[in-house]
Amino acid sequence: MWGFVVLFLVGMTLLCVPYTRNNENDIWIGIGCASIFISFWLDKGVGFVLGGFVPTPLEEIVEYYPNPNEVFITIGVWALGAFVLTVLYKIAIGVEHEIEA
Repeated sequence: MWGFVVLFLVGMTLLCVPYTRNNENDIWIGIGCASIFISFWLDKGVGFVLGGFVPTPLEEIVEYYPNPNEVFITIGVWALGAFVLTVLYKIAIGVEHEIEA
């Protein structure tokens, strides 16, 4: 979790300091954005997954299988995301064709 903190602070520093933000080559902006992306991946991805693998006091790891409600909620979230993406693509393609005409 300290990796998240360090990478996030480095990324925010690179994006907030005017010298690195207004530099002619955008290498510092790319490094800052990548640093923040990796920090969030560490915090939300690895931090949540590894927390579920803590063994019980009897030194056994209990297998976890999601129940149907959790599966359907996950499918619904993905379906809603795909729907929103489809609508936004439809709008973007319509605007692009309107500009071409």
